[in-house]
Amino acid sequence: FTPVGKVLLALALVVGVTGVSVFGYYWYKYARLIDRKLAHGPFSTPSKIFAAPEAVYVGQPIKPAEIVSRLLGAGYSESTTNRNGWYRLRPDAVEIFPGPDSYFAAEPAVLKFAGDKLARIVSLRDNAEQGLYELEPELMTNLFDKSREKRRLVRFEEIPKVLVSAIISIEDKRFFDHPGFDPLRMIKAAYIDLRELRRDQGASTLSQQLARSFFLTLDKSFKRKAAEFLITLQLEGRLSKEQIFEFYCNEIYLGRRGSFDIHGIGEGAQAYFQKDFRELT
Repeated sequence: FTPVGKVLLALALVVGVTGVSVFGYYWYKYARLIDRKLAHGPFSTPSKIFAAPEAVYVGQPIKPAEIVSRLLGAGYSESTTNRNGWYRLRPDAVEIFPGPDSYFAAEPAVLKFAGDKLARIVSLRDNAEQGLYELEPELMTNLFDKSREKRRLVRFEEIPKVLVSAIISIEDKRFFDHPGFDPLRMIKAAYIDLRELRRDQGASTLSQQLARSFFLTLDKSFKRKAAEFLITLQLEGRLSKEQIFEFYCNEIYLGRRGSFDIHGIGEGAQAYFQKDFRELT
């Protein structure tokens, strides 16, 4: 090596060691940040406000479709994996199965109809006849802390496939295939920005958006982008794609209603469509 070569080699080693040290420091720093965030769940426990439970009784003038409507309003569906509860509609009856997240430990029952009246209520636990049955109360809203956020937590397996497809189509078409970053999308966004001489094109994946909204500010500094890169890598390494998508669907900001911020598709479905998110088409 010439003297100049030795100096360049020494500089390269110093830069390399410094770079690795800085990377290691921030990698460990953000790893601890993520651990704390995920330790007890990424979302604080909300206060739940329910409507009063509604009882139906033998002889009541009511149709099966009305029972189904009230069950849907309380978060039930026809899926047996629904943790709130599920139902099965028959020509002359409705079978009701409260889930593990039911408001109360109600027993499963079948409500049988004759004409436009509720004719019989039979427990599916012991086949005993009952005169009265309490339906699941409707969750009116979730209230959080002084941040004034409203959110209804959803699970990935409960999200309608059409809604998953819609979000992926709009936000991140290759979400389930890329490792957290989408080079093709970044190149396309850079090309459009250069062509239009603007900086309007977004190239962030769902994973990057989640990293930003969970842990970072919204400023567009280089420091924030570097932090976003490290956090995205860690999230992709620690969580499945389904978990990342679920967290995104519970975190996404969807506007305001009165003095409250609406976060997540669960609260958004109620605020904008007056529907349970499982009913969205």
